[in-house]
Amino acid sequence: MLENIVAVPRTPPLPKPIDPARPFQDQDLYLIGSKIFETFRLPAGIRDLAKVAQTPVIPFYLNYQNYGGYIQTQYEPVKWLNLTLGTRYDYNTRFGGSINPRVSAVIMPHKKVNIKLLYGTSFLAPSPEKAFRQDGYISNILYYSPSSSRPTGGMLLILDNARLPNRDLQPEKLQALEGSMNILITNNLSLNMGIAYTEVNNLINQFATADSLRLYEPTAFWRRYQDPRLDVEIYRLETSRNEGNLKSTTVTAQVNFRIPLGKWHLDGFVGYSYVGGQFVRPKFTGSSYFALFGNNIRNGFSNDDLLDLYTDTIPAQSGGVILHSPHSVKSVLTLAQDNFSLTARLLIAGNANGSGTGWWGYTTRHNPMYARLNVTARYNIKTKSKHNFSVFATVENLLDNRYYHTSFGRDDAMPLVPQDPRRILGGLEWNF
Repeated sequence: MLENIVAVPRTPPLPKPIDPARPFQDQDLYLIGSKIFETFRLPAGIRDLAKVAQTPVIPFYLNYQNYGGYIQTQYEPVKWLNLTLGTRYDYNTRFGGSINPRVSAVIMPHKKVNIKLLYGTSFLAPSPEKAFRQDGYISNILYYSPSSSRPTGGMLLILDNARLPNRDLQPEKLQALEGSMNILITNNLSLNMGIAYTEVNNLINQFATADSLRLYEPTAFWRRYQDPRLDVEIYRLETSRNEGNLKSTTVTAQVNFRIPLGKWHLDGFVGYSYVGGQFVRPKFTGSSYFALFGNNIRNGFSNDDLLDLYTDTIPAQSGGVILHSPHSVKSVLTLAQDNFSLTARLLIAGNANGSGTGWWGYTTRHNPMYARLNVTARYNIKTKSKHNFSVFATVENLLDNRYYHTSFGRDDAMPLVPQDPRRILGGLEWNF
């Protein structure tokens, strides 16, 4: 396998289109709002800061390759055991090589019992968008009156919706162990059970500030501008970073059945799933916390210096798996005969936790348990020709229950957005 990737990750809004035929740094690209056009209106003592305040934007240009190969062998020592051994080697020119083995076993102790075991590792490299996306704009420029510390006055840039690149972002590494059993009890009844354990290291999360940051010398901005008369305040700074490990366990059980009822039959399944686990972020203090970001100085931003503004100990943090209901039940029942079918789909999802990000950690948002029932009726009209028709009607969320989107993001990301109320749909299908 060979992949050649060429990417220019997203930039902040720019004052003009990029010319791909010219070097980026020669195109006078800057943060919207940082250019002062009527410099004659500035106080005379800081008029020269207009050119300093114009903050350049230089897009990242990435060209990297992925090479990969896979080898697999199967071995059946006895009739009731089948073994599969395989390994995959990937080489990413950004992150180097990775060997990921995979082992599985299929065991059939009885003709109606099937057991599968699987172990494997993998890695997921951060996309150019996650690692190198930039965003932000200067929403306001304020001016200081002359004072004893600044005899000529000063200037404050307000940077809003800032997104910093993190070129030290590392791939996520995953280990998974799975087991499942399928038992055919009768021709019309079967049972499936499964369990899976997953561990993710170097978990990539979105990280954002809840409050604004006021940057004074000797921060990255001061280093870039080299002028003590210029301050910067950042609202809503965010980036992607590796933080901690995620361990999760999933348990599933499902009963599949068919019940003959004369000319009719009832088909369906009832399943239960449990998702549990823990996210653990280690304890960091001071500059060691900044090592997560690395020395990423770009367009005046330095992640190290931003976090060095804080010297307090950042506590270790742990919590459960978010965005999933720990307990859920799902069932589909279909009552049918030759031309007619009635299907009910039920989902009962337990309490789930979403999350918003803050400078010192995560704000948990609780999504309450809900039930959603959809019902569909369908009648098939068969003709002697090749043209067949189906008439159907669907009621989604039949009970008109209120349920909400489980969110993850910054504090202003509209958590717990209401989802669809009862909806009635109908239609005619023409098959030919």
